[in-house]
Order: sequence, then structure tokens, then C-alpha cells
Amino acid sequence: MTHLLHLDPAARAPLYRQLADKLAERIADGSLPAGTRLMSVREMAIDLRINPNTVARAYREMELAGWVTTQAGKGVFVAEISAKDQNQAAQPDDLSDAVDRLLSVAETHGLSLHQLISVLKKRALLSTEKKLRA
Repeated sequence: MTHLLHLDPAARAPLYRQLADKLAERIADGSLPAGTRLMSVREMAIDLRINPNTVARAYREMELAGWVTTQAGKGVFVAEISAKDQNQAAQPDDLSDAVDRLLSVAETHGLSLHQLISVLKKRALLSTEKKLRA
């Protein structure tokens, strides 16, 4: 499974977020169907060469978002998710928190909403171009 997961330590997003996002993408696209057992925290950490705490945090975040369930003594499994739930889970509460922080920083720096939107569009274009080159 993890041969398809590539985390970028130099990326702005923390490793736990990258891992959670990549696993959620695979769940959403059906690559990881409901009931699939994910690697243990230790196995995933060894496979990806990252700290086990990073994997544990990613799994915790995914469980809070409804993507996975933990069964004591058995492991972490992909949850049954309806299409409606997938859309809701794809918009975690921490996204709202991030937007609030962004708006606060923009206000602190005197940026108008129009200026902020312009910056976001430029960053999105740069991100898309970077992905296309990769």
C-alpha cells in the first residue's frame, strides 16, 4: 500500500497531514475499500521511515474525520463512508480553523479580502504547476 505514498519532508504541510490526506484520497477513490486493515502504526512508520508518533497522529486525525475506525487489539480499518459522509469528511473542522487563522494574519498585515484572494489564486497556480512538473 505505501509504495504509492510519497511524503515530502520539505513540503509546507506537516508529514502527519500529508499521510492523512493521501490515505483519505485513496479511501475516497476506492483504492482502499471499507473494511481494509491499514498497516499498524509501527509498520507504517518503518515503511515510510517516519516517526511512529507521526503515523499515530495521522490515524487519530483520520478517525476524528470519520475515515477510519480503530478496533482495540485488531488495528485500524477503513470505515464505511457514504457519498454524503465523504463530502463532509473531506472538509475537516481544522480547515475552518486554518481559514480563520489565515484571515487573522491577513488582517494583521492589512490585506483586503480582494488582495488575499489574489494571493491564494497565485499560490494555487504555483502549486498546480509544481505538481505538473513532478
